[in-house]
Amino acid sequence: RVLSSNACHAVGKIKRSTKRRKRWKKLKESGSAMCKEIRRRHQQCDYARLLERHCPLPADCKQQNHYHNVPTLADLSASFVSGDQVASFVSSCLSKAFPASFWGS
Repeated sequence: RVLSSNACHAVGKIKRSTKRRKRWKKLKESGSAMCKEIRRRHQQCDYARLLERHCPLPADCKQQNHYHNVPTLADLSASFVSGDQVASFVSSCLSKAFPASFWGS
């Protein structure tokens, strides 16, 4: 029996819609698992330790308590870190908090 072009089009549309639904369901499930993994890794990440490793403060800045005093320009310039150190810190944070599968292949 020969189907009309409208009927063939409707059958193709149904197949595509079920494939699309399955694809979105799979993405939804994997996306939920990915979000849970990112949250878990974020909670376990010791950001202060990473910051100290990649952007260390000079010893004299660590000893001063800036909570009660307004830091001077000299204090601020002593705590300057290079852009490379900041990039290293951000890269380290991203690799600790996000699994490699997040970035794709």
